[in-house]
Amino acid sequence: MKYRATISLHKPEKDKAHLDLFLQVSDDLSHGLWTYEIDTRSWSLLREGKTFPCYAKPLHRSAYLDYEGSIPKNRGRIRIVWRGYYENREKRVKKKKYIVR
Repeated sequence: MKYRATISLHKPEKDKAHLDLFLQVSDDLSHGLWTYEIDTRSWSLLREGKTFPCYAKPLHRSAYLDYEGSIPKNRGRIRIVWRGYYENREKRVKKKKYIVR
């Protein structure tokens, strides 16, 4: 099954900018999005379809698949830099490594 994926550039107020990878994990968007933080230096690996290091973050609201703008509580701004799909070939949802192209 194909699910939506988005990569957004997150520029926090105080910390270093990074990329956030948001993955839809179910047809039911109320389940939230698996979210991974990616160092901006890995952008070239992403564009070349290579494996890249990322760090799991807590589930995010499904709105982040489409959201751009200010993040509440002075957490900076976010801008979508890539939209696409990934395929989950498992019969059940598992949080593990995925390669997104």
